[in-house]
Amino acid sequence: MTPLRVLIVDDDPALLQALPKALRLRMGGVTVETADSAAAALDRITTGDYDAIVTDIKMPGMDGLALLTEIRKHRPDTPTLIITGHGEDELMVRALRGGAYDFIQKPIDRDYFVAALYRAIRAHVLNRRAKDRQTALQCCADELERILDQLERKLRVQVGEERAMGQGGVLIVDDDPALLQALPEALRLRMPEVTVETADSAAAALERVAARDYDAIVTDIKMPGMDGLALLAEIRTRWPDTPTLMITGHGEHELVLHALRGGAFDFVQKPIDRDYFAGSLRRAIQVRELSRRAKREQWRLERHLNELEIVVEERAHRLRETKELIESPLSLLMGSTGQMEKVVRQIKQVADSPLTVLVEGETGTGKEVVARAIHQLSARRDKPFIAVDCGAIPDTLIESELFGHEKGAFTGAHQRKEGQFQVAGGGTLFLDEVVNLPLPTQAKLLRALQERQVQPLGSKRPVPVEVRFIAASNVRQHPPAGE
Repeated sequence: MTPLRVLIVDDDPALLQALPKALRLRMGGVTVETADSAAAALDRITTGDYDAIVTDIKMPGMDGLALLTEIRKHRPDTPTLIITGHGEDELMVRALRGGAYDFIQKPIDRDYFVAALYRAIRAHVLNRRAKDRQTALQCCADELERILDQLERKLRVQVGEERAMGQGGVLIVDDDPALLQALPEALRLRMPEVTVETADSAAAALERVAARDYDAIVTDIKMPGMDGLALLAEIRTRWPDTPTLMITGHGEHELVLHALRGGAFDFVQKPIDRDYFAGSLRRAIQVRELSRRAKREQWRLERHLNELEIVVEERAHRLRETKELIESPLSLLMGSTGQMEKVVRQIKQVADSPLTVLVEGETGTGKEVVARAIHQLSARRDKPFIAVDCGAIPDTLIESELFGHEKGAFTGAHQRKEGQFQVAGGGTLFLDEVVNLPLPTQAKLLRALQERQVQPLGSKRPVPVEVRFIAASNVRQHPPAGE
Protein backbone atom coordinates (compact mmCIF):
# COMPACT_ATOMS: atom_id res chain seq x y z
CA MET A 1 0.00 0.00 0.00
CA THR A 2 1.48 3.36 -1.06
CA PRO A 3 2.01 5.60 2.02
CA LEU A 4 -0.23 8.66 2.17
CA ARG A 5 1.71 11.94 1.85
CA VAL A 6 0.74 15.34 3.23
CA LEU A 7 2.60 18.64 2.78
CA ILE A 8 2.14 21.44 5.34
CA VAL A 9 3.27 24.93 4.29
CA ASP A 10 3.65 27.72 6.87
CA ASP A 11 6.21 30.32 7.89
CA ASP A 12 5.39 29.73 11.58
CA PRO A 13 7.87 27.18 13.06
CA ALA A 14 5.48 26.44 15.94
CA LEU A 15 2.71 25.34 13.57
CA LEU A 16 5.16 23.34 11.45
CA GLN A 17 5.93 21.38 14.58
CA ALA A 18 2.46 21.15 16.14
CA LEU A 19 0.38 20.14 13.11
CA PRO A 20 2.52 17.15 12.03
CA LYS A 21 2.50 15.96 15.64
CA ALA A 22 -1.29 16.18 15.76
CA LEU A 23 -1.54 14.17 12.54
CA ARG A 24 0.84 11.45 13.72
CA LEU A 25 -1.18 11.06 16.92
CA ARG A 26 -4.55 10.88 15.18
CA MET A 27 -3.87 9.45 11.70
CA GLY A 28 -1.67 6.43 11.33
CA GLY A 29 0.09 5.64 8.09
CA VAL A 30 0.44 9.26 6.95
CA THR A 31 3.81 10.71 5.94
CA VAL A 32 3.93 14.41 6.83
CA GLU A 33 6.36 16.81 5.15
CA THR A 34 6.75 20.53 5.79
CA ALA A 35 7.85 23.64 3.90
CA ASP A 36 8.47 27.07 5.43
CA SER A 37 7.62 29.05 2.28
CA ALA A 38 5.53 28.83 -0.88
CA ALA A 39 8.68 28.68 -3.02
CA ALA A 40 9.99 25.67 -1.08
CA ALA A 41 6.56 24.06 -1.34
CA LEU A 42 6.50 24.49 -5.14
CA ASP A 43 9.85 22.71 -5.43
CA ARG A 44 8.36 19.75 -3.58
CA ILE A 45 5.03 19.81 -5.43
CA THR A 46 6.56 19.84 -8.91
CA THR A 47 8.72 16.81 -8.13
CA GLY A 48 6.39 14.75 -5.92
CA ASP A 49 2.75 13.77 -5.65
CA TYR A 50 0.87 14.53 -2.41
CA ASP A 51 -2.51 13.29 -1.24
CA ALA A 52 -3.27 16.66 0.37
CA ILE A 53 -1.60 20.05 0.90
CA VAL A 54 -2.18 22.41 3.84
CA THR A 55 -1.01 26.02 3.51
CA ASP A 56 -1.33 29.21 5.53
CA ILE A 57 -3.02 31.98 3.56
CA LYS A 58 -0.69 34.72 4.84
CA MET A 59 3.03 34.23 4.23
CA PRO A 60 5.85 36.58 3.20
CA GLY A 61 6.67 36.60 -0.50
CA MET A 62 4.26 34.33 -2.34
CA ASP A 63 1.17 33.99 -0.16
CA GLY A 64 -1.23 31.06 0.17
CA LEU A 65 -3.63 32.26 -2.54
CA ALA A 66 -0.82 32.50 -5.09
CA LEU A 67 0.43 29.07 -4.03
CA LEU A 68 -3.10 27.70 -4.41
CA THR A 69 -3.18 29.00 -7.99
CA GLU A 70 0.10 27.23 -8.77
CA ILE A 71 -1.11 24.01 -7.15
CA ARG A 72 -4.29 24.08 -9.23
CA LYS A 73 -2.11 24.56 -12.32
CA HIS A 74 0.44 21.80 -11.64
CA ARG A 75 -1.58 19.37 -9.46
CA PRO A 76 -5.29 20.11 -10.12
CA ASP A 77 -6.44 16.89 -8.46
CA THR A 78 -4.60 17.46 -5.17
CA PRO A 79 -6.94 18.86 -2.47
CA THR A 80 -5.63 21.97 -0.74
CA LEU A 81 -6.69 23.13 2.73
CA ILE A 82 -6.20 26.80 3.60
CA ILE A 83 -5.34 28.06 7.10
CA THR A 84 -6.92 31.47 7.77
CA GLY A 85 -6.97 33.84 10.70
CA HIS A 86 -10.10 34.61 12.67
CA GLY A 87 -12.37 37.03 10.80
CA GLU A 88 -10.60 36.72 7.44
CA ASP A 89 -13.87 35.89 5.70
CA GLU A 90 -13.02 37.66 2.44
CA LEU A 91 -9.77 35.73 2.06
CA MET A 92 -11.60 32.51 2.91
CA VAL A 93 -14.18 33.11 0.16
CA ARG A 94 -11.43 33.91 -2.37
CA ALA A 95 -9.65 30.70 -1.44
CA LEU A 96 -12.77 28.56 -1.88
CA ARG A 97 -13.53 30.22 -5.21
CA GLY A 98 -9.93 29.57 -6.23
CA GLY A 99 -10.39 25.85 -5.71
CA ALA A 100 -9.49 25.24 -2.06
CA TYR A 101 -10.96 22.01 -0.69
CA ASP A 102 -11.64 23.42 2.79
CA PHE A 103 -10.39 26.05 5.24
CA ILE A 104 -9.25 25.93 8.88
CA GLN A 105 -9.40 28.97 11.13
CA LYS A 106 -6.86 29.89 13.78
CA PRO A 107 -6.62 29.01 16.61
CA ILE A 108 -6.63 25.54 15.06
CA ASP A 109 -8.85 22.86 16.57
CA ARG A 110 -6.66 19.78 16.17
CA ASP A 111 -9.57 17.34 15.91
CA TYR A 112 -11.36 19.44 13.30
CA PHE A 113 -8.09 19.85 11.40
CA VAL A 114 -7.48 16.09 11.34
CA ALA A 115 -11.08 15.36 10.34
CA ALA A 116 -10.96 17.87 7.46
CA LEU A 117 -7.64 16.50 6.27
CA TYR A 118 -8.97 12.94 6.55
CA ARG A 119 -11.91 13.86 4.27
CA ALA A 120 -9.58 15.53 1.78
CA ILE A 121 -7.20 12.56 1.65
CA ARG A 122 -10.05 10.11 1.32
CA ALA A 123 -11.58 12.12 -1.54
CA HIS A 124 -8.20 12.28 -3.28
CA VAL A 125 -7.51 8.56 -2.90
CA LEU A 126 -10.96 7.58 -4.14
CA ASN A 127 -10.80 10.06 -7.02
CA ARG A 128 -7.46 8.59 -8.06
CA ARG A 129 -8.88 5.07 -7.92
CA ALA A 130 -11.91 6.14 -9.92
CA LYS A 131 -9.66 7.71 -12.58
CA ASP A 132 -7.58 4.54 -12.77
CA ARG A 133 -10.76 2.54 -13.29
CA GLN A 134 -11.98 5.03 -15.90
CA THR A 135 -8.67 4.77 -17.76
CA ALA A 136 -8.89 0.98 -17.74
CA LEU A 137 -12.49 1.16 -18.93
CA GLN A 138 -11.53 3.56 -21.73
CA CYS A 139 -8.79 1.17 -22.85
CA CYS A 140 -11.36 -1.63 -22.96
CA ALA A 141 -13.78 0.59 -24.90
CA ASP A 142 -11.04 1.56 -27.40
CA GLU A 143 -10.13 -2.09 -27.89
CA LEU A 144 -13.80 -2.98 -28.35
CA GLU A 145 -14.19 -0.20 -30.91
CA ARG A 146 -11.15 -1.46 -32.80
CA ILE A 147 -12.55 -5.00 -32.90
CA LEU A 148 -15.96 -3.74 -34.02
CA ASP A 149 -14.36 -1.66 -36.78
CA GLN A 150 -12.57 -4.76 -38.04
CA LEU A 151 -15.80 -6.75 -37.98
CA GLU A 152 -17.64 -3.97 -39.80
CA ARG A 153 -14.98 -3.83 -42.52
CA LYS A 154 -15.21 -7.60 -42.93
CA LEU A 155 -18.99 -7.33 -43.09
CA ARG A 156 -18.80 -4.64 -45.76
CA VAL A 157 -16.50 -6.82 -47.84
CA GLN A 158 -18.81 -9.78 -47.40
CA VAL A 159 -21.91 -7.75 -48.27
CA GLY A 160 -20.09 -6.28 -51.27
CA GLU A 161 -19.17 -9.74 -52.50
CA GLU A 162 -22.72 -10.98 -52.04
CA ARG A 163 -24.06 -7.88 -53.77
CA ALA A 164 -21.63 -8.37 -56.66
CA MET A 165 -22.71 -12.01 -57.02
CA GLY A 166 -26.40 -11.13 -57.21
CA GLN A 167 -26.30 -7.63 -58.67
CA GLY A 168 -29.07 -7.14 -61.20
CA GLY A 169 -29.91 -10.84 -61.08
CA VAL A 170 -33.36 -11.48 -62.55
CA LEU A 171 -35.08 -14.85 -63.02
CA ILE A 172 -37.81 -15.20 -65.67
CA VAL A 173 -40.12 -18.22 -65.33
CA ASP A 174 -42.41 -19.27 -68.19
CA ASP A 175 -43.34 -22.41 -70.07
CA ASP A 176 -43.41 -20.45 -73.37
CA PRO A 177 -39.98 -20.72 -75.12
CA ALA A 178 -40.73 -17.63 -77.22
CA LEU A 179 -41.18 -15.44 -74.12
CA LEU A 180 -38.07 -16.99 -72.49
CA GLN A 181 -36.13 -15.71 -75.50
CA ALA A 182 -37.86 -12.37 -76.12
CA LEU A 183 -37.97 -10.98 -72.57
CA PRO A 184 -34.24 -11.45 -71.78
CA GLU A 185 -33.39 -9.83 -75.11
CA ALA A 186 -35.63 -6.84 -74.29
CA LEU A 187 -33.96 -6.44 -70.90
CA ARG A 188 -30.44 -6.60 -72.34
CA LEU A 189 -31.33 -3.71 -74.64
CA ARG A 190 -32.96 -1.60 -71.92
CA MET A 191 -31.11 -2.74 -68.77
CA PRO A 192 -27.66 -3.96 -69.84
CA GLU A 193 -26.44 -4.07 -66.23
CA VAL A 194 -28.94 -6.80 -65.38
CA THR A 195 -28.03 -10.49 -65.45
CA VAL A 196 -31.00 -12.49 -66.73
CA GLU A 197 -31.62 -16.19 -66.16
CA THR A 198 -34.61 -18.31 -67.18
CA ALA A 199 -36.55 -21.33 -65.97
CA ASP A 200 -39.25 -23.21 -67.91
CA SER A 201 -41.17 -24.42 -64.84
CA ALA A 202 -41.94 -23.46 -61.26
CA ALA A 203 -40.02 -26.48 -59.98
CA ALA A 204 -36.89 -25.47 -61.91
CA ALA A 205 -37.32 -21.89 -60.67
CA LEU A 206 -37.43 -23.01 -57.03
CA GLU A 207 -34.15 -24.87 -57.46
CA ARG A 208 -32.49 -21.75 -58.87
CA VAL A 209 -33.89 -19.41 -56.21
CA ALA A 210 -32.74 -21.79 -53.47
CA ALA A 211 -29.19 -21.64 -54.87
CA ARG A 212 -28.93 -17.91 -55.56
CA ASP A 213 -30.25 -14.59 -54.32
CA TYR A 214 -32.17 -12.76 -57.08
CA ASP A 215 -33.07 -9.09 -57.18
CA ALA A 216 -36.44 -9.87 -58.79
CA ILE A 217 -38.44 -12.78 -60.20
CA VAL A 218 -40.83 -12.65 -63.18
CA THR A 219 -43.28 -15.55 -63.58
CA ASP A 220 -46.21 -16.38 -65.80
CA ILE A 221 -49.35 -16.90 -63.78
CA LYS A 222 -50.54 -19.89 -65.84
CA MET A 223 -48.16 -22.84 -66.15
CA PRO A 224 -48.61 -26.61 -66.10
CA GLY A 225 -47.98 -28.32 -62.76
CA MET A 226 -47.23 -25.69 -60.13
CA ASP A 227 -48.71 -22.46 -61.47
CA GLY A 228 -47.52 -18.91 -60.89
CA LEU A 229 -49.75 -18.30 -57.87
CA ALA A 230 -48.38 -21.39 -56.09
CA LEU A 231 -44.82 -20.32 -57.00
CA LEU A 232 -45.56 -16.82 -55.66
CA ALA A 233 -46.80 -18.29 -52.36
CA GLU A 234 -43.62 -20.39 -52.04
CA ILE A 235 -41.39 -17.40 -52.80
CA ARG A 236 -43.21 -15.21 -50.26
CA THR A 237 -42.82 -17.92 -47.64
CA ARG A 238 -39.13 -18.68 -48.17
CA TRP A 239 -37.77 -15.42 -49.65
CA PRO A 240 -40.23 -12.70 -48.57
CA ASP A 241 -37.89 -9.83 -49.55
CA THR A 242 -37.62 -10.85 -53.22
CA PRO A 243 -40.12 -8.86 -55.37
CA THR A 244 -42.15 -10.95 -57.84
CA LEU A 245 -43.81 -9.69 -61.05
CA MET A 246 -46.71 -11.69 -62.52
CA ILE A 247 -47.40 -12.12 -66.26
CA THR A 248 -51.14 -12.41 -66.91
CA GLY A 249 -53.35 -12.81 -69.94
CA HIS A 250 -55.72 -10.09 -71.10
CA GLY A 251 -58.87 -9.88 -68.99
CA GLU A 252 -57.62 -12.12 -66.14
CA HIS A 253 -58.64 -9.55 -63.54
CA GLU A 254 -59.56 -12.07 -60.85
CA LEU A 255 -56.13 -13.74 -61.10
CA VAL A 256 -54.45 -10.33 -61.01
CA LEU A 257 -56.26 -9.43 -57.78
CA HIS A 258 -55.42 -12.83 -56.33
CA ALA A 259 -51.73 -12.33 -57.17
CA LEU A 260 -51.55 -8.79 -55.73
CA ARG A 261 -53.26 -9.94 -52.54
CA GLY A 262 -50.76 -12.79 -52.38
CA GLY A 263 -47.84 -10.35 -52.34
CA ALA A 264 -46.95 -9.78 -56.00
CA PHE A 265 -45.00 -6.56 -56.60
CA ASP A 266 -46.70 -5.78 -59.94
CA PHE A 267 -48.27 -7.48 -62.93
CA VAL A 268 -47.61 -7.29 -66.69
CA GLN A 269 -50.38 -8.12 -69.16
CA LYS A 270 -49.92 -9.92 -72.43
CA PRO A 271 -49.17 -8.80 -75.05
CA ILE A 272 -46.22 -7.42 -73.10
CA ASP A 273 -45.18 -3.80 -73.51
CA ARG A 274 -41.37 -4.10 -73.39
CA ASP A 275 -40.79 -0.57 -72.04
CA TYR A 276 -43.43 -0.91 -69.32
CA PHE A 277 -42.03 -4.32 -68.43
CA ALA A 278 -38.46 -2.93 -68.08
CA GLY A 279 -39.68 0.07 -66.06
CA SER A 280 -41.67 -2.09 -63.66
CA LEU A 281 -38.74 -4.47 -63.22
CA ARG A 282 -36.38 -1.55 -62.57
CA ARG A 283 -38.68 -0.28 -59.82
CA ALA A 284 -38.79 -3.74 -58.27
CA ILE A 285 -34.98 -3.96 -58.24
CA GLN A 286 -34.72 -0.49 -56.70
CA VAL A 287 -37.20 -1.42 -53.96
CA ARG A 288 -35.22 -4.59 -53.24
CA GLU A 289 -31.99 -2.59 -52.95
CA LEU A 290 -33.64 -0.04 -50.64
CA SER A 291 -34.96 -2.90 -48.52
CA ARG A 292 -31.47 -4.37 -48.30
CA ARG A 293 -30.00 -1.04 -47.26
CA ALA A 294 -32.70 -0.50 -44.66
CA LYS A 295 -32.05 -3.95 -43.20
CA ARG A 296 -28.31 -3.36 -43.13
CA GLU A 297 -28.84 -0.02 -41.40
CA GLN A 298 -31.28 -1.60 -38.96
CA TRP A 299 -28.81 -4.38 -38.22
CA ARG A 300 -26.01 -1.88 -37.73
CA LEU A 301 -28.21 0.31 -35.50
CA GLU A 302 -29.20 -2.69 -33.38
CA ARG A 303 -25.57 -3.69 -33.13
CA HIS A 304 -24.55 -0.20 -32.01
CA LEU A 305 -27.41 -0.16 -29.51
CA ASN A 306 -26.22 -3.49 -28.13
CA GLU A 307 -22.68 -2.12 -27.92
CA LEU A 308 -23.98 0.99 -26.17
CA GLU A 309 -25.93 -1.13 -23.69
CA ILE A 310 -22.77 -3.11 -22.95
CA VAL A 311 -20.71 0.05 -22.43
CA VAL A 312 -23.43 1.69 -20.31
CA GLU A 313 -23.80 -1.42 -18.18
CA GLU A 314 -20.03 -1.67 -17.78
CA ARG A 315 -19.78 1.97 -16.76
CA ALA A 316 -22.75 1.59 -14.43
CA HIS A 317 -21.02 -1.40 -12.88
CA ARG A 318 -17.84 0.63 -12.45
CA LEU A 319 -19.83 3.48 -10.93
CA ARG A 320 -21.51 1.08 -8.52
CA GLU A 321 -18.10 -0.30 -7.56
CA THR A 322 -16.75 3.23 -7.11
CA LYS A 323 -19.81 4.24 -5.05
CA GLU A 324 -19.39 1.18 -2.84
CA LEU A 325 -15.71 2.00 -2.52
CA ILE A 326 -16.41 5.63 -1.62
CA GLU A 327 -19.01 4.62 0.96
CA SER A 328 -16.94 1.78 2.38
CA PRO A 329 -15.59 2.50 5.87
CA LEU A 330 -12.62 0.29 4.93
CA SER A 331 -11.55 2.49 2.00
CA LEU A 332 -8.43 3.79 3.75
CA LEU A 333 -7.59 0.41 5.27
CA MET A 334 -7.34 -1.47 1.98
CA GLY A 335 -3.85 -2.69 1.24
CA SER A 336 -1.85 -5.54 -0.17
CA THR A 337 0.09 -6.41 2.99
CA GLY A 338 -0.83 -9.55 4.87
CA GLN A 339 -1.13 -7.70 8.18
CA MET A 340 -3.56 -5.13 6.79
CA GLU A 341 -5.67 -7.84 5.16
CA LYS A 342 -5.79 -9.62 8.52
CA VAL A 343 -6.96 -6.41 10.24
CA VAL A 344 -9.72 -5.96 7.65
CA ARG A 345 -10.87 -9.56 8.13
CA GLN A 346 -10.98 -9.09 11.90
CA ILE A 347 -12.96 -5.85 11.54
CA LYS A 348 -15.56 -7.63 9.43
CA GLN A 349 -15.75 -10.51 11.92
CA VAL A 350 -16.44 -8.34 14.98
CA ALA A 351 -18.54 -5.61 13.34
CA ASP A 352 -21.92 -7.29 13.84
CA SER A 353 -21.03 -8.70 17.24
CA PRO A 354 -22.26 -6.86 20.37
CA LEU A 355 -19.04 -7.76 22.20
CA THR A 356 -16.66 -5.16 23.59
CA VAL A 357 -13.59 -4.70 21.38
CA LEU A 358 -10.06 -3.70 22.40
CA VAL A 359 -7.90 -2.19 19.64
CA GLU A 360 -4.17 -2.28 20.39
CA GLY A 361 -1.52 -0.45 18.44
CA GLU A 362 1.23 2.09 18.66
CA THR A 363 0.40 5.78 18.69
CA GLY A 364 -0.49 7.02 15.20
CA THR A 365 -1.36 3.63 13.70
CA GLY A 366 -5.02 4.51 13.13
CA LYS A 367 -6.86 2.88 16.02
CA GLU A 368 -9.75 5.35 15.73
CA VAL A 369 -10.01 4.61 12.00
CA VAL A 370 -10.42 0.92 12.89
CA ALA A 371 -13.05 1.77 15.52
CA ARG A 372 -15.01 3.90 13.06
CA ALA A 373 -14.86 1.11 10.48
CA ILE A 374 -16.28 -1.37 13.02
CA HIS A 375 -19.10 1.07 13.80
CA GLN A 376 -19.91 1.78 10.13
CA LEU A 377 -20.05 -1.94 9.29
CA SER A 378 -22.30 -2.74 12.25
CA ALA A 379 -26.07 -2.52 12.64
CA ARG A 380 -25.44 0.65 14.69
CA ARG A 381 -24.10 2.61 11.70
CA ASP A 382 -27.04 5.05 11.78
CA LYS A 383 -26.54 5.78 15.48
CA PRO A 384 -23.89 8.07 17.06
CA PHE A 385 -20.18 7.28 17.10
CA ILE A 386 -18.64 9.09 20.07
CA ALA A 387 -14.85 9.20 20.46
CA VAL A 388 -13.27 10.20 23.77
CA ASP A 389 -9.52 10.77 24.19
CA CYS A 390 -9.02 9.67 27.80
CA GLY A 391 -5.51 11.09 27.88
CA ALA A 392 -6.70 14.60 27.02
CA ILE A 393 -9.28 14.97 29.83
CA PRO A 394 -8.18 15.87 33.39
CA ASP A 395 -8.70 13.16 35.99
CA THR A 396 -11.06 15.44 37.93
CA LEU A 397 -13.43 15.74 34.97
CA ILE A 398 -13.25 12.29 33.36
CA GLU A 399 -16.10 10.72 35.38
CA SER A 400 -18.40 13.65 34.64
CA GLU A 401 -17.45 13.39 30.95
CA LEU A 402 -18.19 9.66 30.78
CA PHE A 403 -21.12 9.21 33.15
CA GLY A 404 -22.61 12.72 33.35
CA HIS A 405 -23.64 14.74 36.41
CA GLU A 406 -26.64 16.32 38.06
CA LYS A 407 -27.03 20.02 38.75
CA GLY A 408 -25.05 20.96 41.87
CA ALA A 409 -23.09 17.70 41.93
CA PHE A 410 -19.88 19.70 42.37
CA THR A 411 -18.66 23.27 42.28
CA GLY A 412 -19.41 24.73 38.86
CA ALA A 413 -22.09 22.12 37.97
CA HIS A 414 -24.75 24.72 37.21
CA GLN A 415 -26.87 22.39 35.11
CA ARG A 416 -27.45 18.74 34.44
CA LYS A 417 -25.20 17.14 31.82
CA GLU A 418 -25.48 13.77 30.09
CA GLY A 419 -22.34 11.66 29.93
CA GLN A 420 -20.88 10.23 26.75
CA PHE A 421 -22.44 6.84 27.55
CA GLN A 422 -25.85 8.48 27.25
CA VAL A 423 -24.93 10.66 24.26
CA ALA A 424 -23.81 7.54 22.38
CA GLY A 425 -27.10 5.77 23.17
CA GLY A 426 -27.78 3.02 20.65
CA GLY A 427 -24.45 3.70 18.93
CA THR A 428 -20.78 3.17 19.68
CA LEU A 429 -18.60 4.70 22.40
CA PHE A 430 -14.88 4.68 21.60
CA LEU A 431 -12.44 5.35 24.45
CA ASP A 432 -8.95 6.04 23.16
CA GLU A 433 -5.97 5.43 25.46
CA VAL A 434 -8.27 3.81 28.01
CA VAL A 435 -5.26 2.78 30.13
CA ASN A 436 -4.84 6.47 31.06
CA LEU A 437 -8.05 6.38 33.11
CA PRO A 438 -7.61 6.52 36.90
CA LEU A 439 -8.07 3.11 38.53
CA PRO A 440 -11.31 4.09 40.34
CA THR A 441 -12.75 5.27 37.03
CA GLN A 442 -11.69 2.01 35.37
CA ALA A 443 -13.59 0.11 38.06
CA LYS A 444 -16.73 2.20 37.44
CA LEU A 445 -16.30 1.69 33.72
CA LEU A 446 -16.13 -2.08 34.17
CA ARG A 447 -19.28 -2.03 36.29
CA ALA A 448 -21.07 0.08 33.66
CA LEU A 449 -20.17 -2.44 30.96
CA GLN A 450 -21.29 -5.39 33.06
CA GLU A 451 -24.55 -3.91 34.32
CA ARG A 452 -25.36 -1.80 31.26
CA GLN A 453 -26.11 1.22 33.42
CA VAL A 454 -24.27 4.29 34.71
CA GLN A 455 -24.76 6.51 37.74
CA PRO A 456 -24.20 10.22 37.01
CA LEU A 457 -22.35 12.22 39.64
CA GLY A 458 -24.79 13.56 42.22
CA SER A 459 -27.54 11.11 41.23
CA LYS A 460 -28.97 8.44 43.52
CA ARG A 461 -30.40 6.34 40.71
CA PRO A 462 -28.54 4.53 37.92
CA VAL A 463 -29.43 5.27 34.30
CA PRO A 464 -29.69 2.34 31.84
CA VAL A 465 -27.53 2.68 28.73
CA GLU A 466 -27.42 0.67 25.52
CA VAL A 467 -24.11 1.22 23.76
CA ARG A 468 -21.40 -0.70 21.90
CA PHE A 469 -18.06 -0.17 23.63
CA ILE A 470 -14.69 -0.06 21.85
CA ALA A 471 -11.48 0.73 23.70
CA ALA A 472 -7.97 1.41 22.44
CA SER A 473 -4.54 1.47 24.01
CA ASN A 474 -0.88 1.48 23.05
CA VAL A 475 0.82 -1.87 22.54
CA ARG A 476 2.36 -2.77 25.85
CA GLN A 477 6.07 -3.40 25.80
CA HIS A 478 6.99 -6.80 27.15
CA PRO A 479 9.79 -6.60 29.78
CA PRO A 480 13.09 -8.31 29.00
CA ALA A 481 13.44 -11.87 30.20
CA GLY A 482 14.38 -12.16 33.90
CA GLU A 483 12.97 -8.77 34.92
